[in-house]
Amino acid sequence: MSLKHTLIGLAVVVLAACAPATPSSTPAPTATPAPAATTAPSARTVTLQFWTVLPAGSTTDKELDALLRAFQLDYPDIRIVVSSQPTATELYRRVVASVAAGTLPDLVAGGDADIAQYARIKALAPLDDFIGGANGLSTAELADILPALQETLKPGDPDNKVYSLPFARGVVGLYYNWSAMKAIGITNTPRTWDEFRLHARTLTRSPVRGFAYRSEATVFEAMLLSRGGSFYDAKLSKATFNAPAGVDALAYLGDGVKEGWIYRAATPADLNDFAAGRAMFTIASTTLIPAYQQAIDAAAAKGGKTFEWGVAALPQAEGKKPTLILDGSNIAMMRGTPDKMQAAWTFMRWLMSPKAAAAWTQASGALPARAAARDLLKDYFVKVPAQKQALDELSPVAHPGPVVRASAEVRQLAEGAIAAFESGKTAPNVALDDAAAKATVLLNAK
Repeated sequence: MSLKHTLIGLAVVVLAACAPATPSSTPAPTATPAPAATTAPSARTVTLQFWTVLPAGSTTDKELDALLRAFQLDYPDIRIVVSSQPTATELYRRVVASVAAGTLPDLVAGGDADIAQYARIKALAPLDDFIGGANGLSTAELADILPALQETLKPGDPDNKVYSLPFARGVVGLYYNWSAMKAIGITNTPRTWDEFRLHARTLTRSPVRGFAYRSEATVFEAMLLSRGGSFYDAKLSKATFNAPAGVDALAYLGDGVKEGWIYRAATPADLNDFAAGRAMFTIASTTLIPAYQQAIDAAAAKGGKTFEWGVAALPQAEGKKPTLILDGSNIAMMRGTPDKMQAAWTFMRWLMSPKAAAAWTQASGALPARAAARDLLKDYFVKVPAQKQALDELSPVAHPGPVVRASAEVRQLAEGAIAAFESGKTAPNVALDDAAAKATVLLNAK
């Protein structure tokens, strides 16, 4: 099947959704089989269960459905049924329960910490033999995986084996309204946090404000890292987000809120405000680039203004080189029968082709797994320059975060500290010290 046909199938779905949906609060999974190929399944059809995080009815749900349509045109004897949970935490709990019950799925998507834990409990099938097999990945193809994504293939695994491949990875970056910046004489994206304050304050004119932030651990971690801080110490045995860099990050947000150029906006309000020209800067994953473009187009269709925009590295501490966070999920194969695992590998291998990688980038905003996909994205980059920025400017300085077993719980503690500070009743150092102490206990729990 040609790339043209793959992209057309995905584009139809992407254009059908104008804005990202709000995640469902319903914990029960949904199961959506990939639509059948032009012929009915034969007796040789292998059905795979793929568990992931997809808010019910979301844009991402539709995009994955389109991806599976394209795959099944190439492999009509492999049928993939998607079961989703609205959050990564709920998905993790369901997978662990399936291990105990002996009812494993065939494929699972997850963050690095979750993938590493599935490997530790021997629920995953190592991919090394598949990679080196007849339908594997050559040395040149492995080398063609983006360097940042190569770092995710063996997340925290003690036996040095490959357990996952890139699936929906992005970089946490700074979204900026370039038209508004140029209109007042700004000639560059903010390189330091002092410069960011100057730009955002200057651009603030009621009802427009400079920076809409989400009080989430990922945004806090990105700001922490940009100041030379980190969530953990080098041994991953102590939480360090309460160090001066973390306190400074919270104080910076608090000062901006008091001064009126920063405001808190829950997802997707930050995206929608940016699209409508009410916010000049946001911090979010580059996997949201298609959603930002769709929201901007939708706002323009209702009479709003179109404008130039892009994504850049976050401002950094004075003299510090940019280091960005790689976020998102990889895809892994669970242990199963030989026919199931071979079919699962066929799908994973297909995802790694430049054709599929390019199509998936256009639909989902994920970084293309293969550098070779870049040539197939030239026309798309002209239409959505921010996606080119994500690949060429942000991914080279992006790295996955540390892999710790208690990652989800630690991040919840950090978000609790942010909420305590935002309440106005707790100083940033006090809120962070309390959360870091509790996080350190979790890190050392046996």
